[in-house]
Amino acid sequence: MATQATKPGSSVEVRRDGDAWILPDGSRAGSPQEAMAWVREGRAEHEFPVLVTVIGDQEPYKLRLDSEGMAVLVQEGQDENLFRRVSAMFRRSRWALALAIALVLVLLAALLIPLFAGVISNPGTPSEEASASPAPVAGDVLWTIPGGANLVGSTGDLVASYQAGKLSLREGQTGAEQKLGPFEVPGKPARVLGPELIAVQFNDDKVLVVGSYDSRSTVEGVIQGRGTRPVIVSKDQRKYLTLKEADSGIKELRAVPAGESVLGAVPQGVVFASADSVRVGEAKAVKMTAPAAGARVSAWVAVTNETVVAEWGNTVVIHDIRTGAVLDQAPIGGERTTFDQGVVINGGKTVSGKAFVNLCNGYAVVSGQVWCPSPSGTWTSGSARLPEKPAAAGTSWWIDSKNNVRRLVKGSGQ
Repeated sequence: MATQATKPGSSVEVRRDGDAWILPDGSRAGSPQEAMAWVREGRAEHEFPVLVTVIGDQEPYKLRLDSEGMAVLVQEGQDENLFRRVSAMFRRSRWALALAIALVLVLLAALLIPLFAGVISNPGTPSEEASASPAPVAGDVLWTIPGGANLVGSTGDLVASYQAGKLSLREGQTGAEQKLGPFEVPGKPARVLGPELIAVQFNDDKVLVVGSYDSRSTVEGVIQGRGTRPVIVSKDQRKYLTLKEADSGIKELRAVPAGESVLGAVPQGVVFASADSVRVGEAKAVKMTAPAAGARVSAWVAVTNETVVAEWGNTVVIHDIRTGAVLDQAPIGGERTTFDQGVVINGGKTVSGKAFVNLCNGYAVVSGQVWCPSPSGTWTSGSARLPEKPAAAGTSWWIDSKNNVRRLVKGSGQ
């Protein structure tokens, strides 16, 4: 019976980054309590206890979190490190200094580890603050999408809606019209990407680029969003055009260099892939390191400003875009889905920064953010908790099922 209780039902990694905690969905929590609350939400009873690996500046340690919010230290790596440092002091015969430092470090360890867990490491004493889930907050209504208009989506902090042949781009926080709109589009938009220059897919093979000074350019092609910036590619993938080029008046797509394909685009330029190498713009190609001898790239997945994600047979690998080094890898976990702007899902994992992290059950990707449901019907992302799944979301607002744009209220420390 006791053995069964100690077996983790699931596991996650939480990374410390300065004063913030990077959660498995890539969002940030502003306090350890918020991080633990995120881990608890959206998990079925059989998934507890959850093994939480905390990675930061010091040696990683593990916490076992139960469904009531109780976290217990199960791997005392930091204590072992402390013992090694204190032992070295004793070997140098600095008895008084060693004892004083040992006492300080022990006190710090006793304070910092429970601080992250939000509980005391005593199985019989759960913390009220950590076990109580914060109530969902809808937030004040900032403005409402006009009646009859259809929500297309969002890009950055702009809300895109369509009505009677016209596309409206409004600033999410204020509802103020942007890009001198609303403006006419030849067909109903299927998707909109941006936000500096706006690309509107209004036909199977036609893209409207809304640029600076209210410029308009219609280009044949498809919006490709496997990077952090959109790029237009032809249906056969052999031609491409950047939004900046379209904004300058160029409408003819450029030929993709022989032997290469368009992986995506980042602020530095279009990213091309060939065999096992990647190059950004006019830079020299960088060879990606194989995860195993004899492995070959079977598919290019996505690119971010710092990483390249590729499939090598049955393995998905995150590479450093500058050196090609392997940063992390994972077996292909069922269906692989790539979302716009570099959000990659590989079975039950997602790419967060330079590593794979576990996803919650029933997750949804909304506006480039991973949202997690809870049994009570609420949805969370980072420290934000909503009473329903958002239709779209920005950094400071979200849209409910009735087209109300509401203030996005986050927990303390955000």
